[in-house]
Amino acid sequence: YSGAYRLAERLIANGCRRMAVVSWRIPDPNDLTYQERLRGFRQAAADYALDFDPAVDFMECSDPLSSHQRMLTASYLAAKKYLYSGRAPEVIFSTNDFLANGVKRCIGDEGLSGKVQAVGYDCLDAEMVLQSGLSSVQVEYAAMGRTGVDILCSDRTDFPRLTKIEPKLRITLSQGGSSHA
Repeated sequence: YSGAYRLAERLIANGCRRMAVVSWRIPDPNDLTYQERLRGFRQAAADYALDFDPAVDFMECSDPLSSHQRMLTASYLAAKKYLYSGRAPEVIFSTNDFLANGVKRCIGDEGLSGKVQAVGYDCLDAEMVLQSGLSSVQVEYAAMGRTGVDILCSDRTDFPRLTKIEPKLRITLSQGGSSHA
C-alpha cells in the first residue's frame, strides 16, 4: 500500500495529473499483494483529486500460465489498447516490473517515449529495472526474510501481529540518473 501511495505522491509532486494502471489478476482472492498496491495508488489518486476513472483507466491482465513473457505480452497489448482509446496518461503504473517493462516497450513502439512514462513495482529483477530505466518501488525482500528468521529463532513470544517494512522508491530521473527515497 504505502509504496504505491508514495510513488503516486512523488509523481503528483512532479506535476503528473493523469495516470493509468495495469495490474495482473491473481487467482487467489486471499493474496493481497496487488490489491494493496492498487489500494495505495487509488488512495493517492483520491487524496490528490487526480483525473483517474477506475472504470476506464484501470487495465487488468491475466493468463493461467503467468510466465514473465506472458506478462510482458499481456501488458504490452493492454497498454496499446488503452493508448488507442484516446486517453492521454502521463504515467502508466504497473503492479509489477514485468508488466511495466511490457508497457514501456509499447510506449516506445508507439513513439510516446518522453510523453508517457511506465513505472513499476517490486524490483524482483533489479538488473532489468536498472537496464530498462524504469522507476519502481523496491520491496525489501531481504529485510522481510531477516525479520521472519529473527522471529522464528527468537525465544520471545510478544512479537507484533504485523511488522511493516517500508519499500524504497527508485525514481529514474529524465536526465538519466536515478534517485532513491
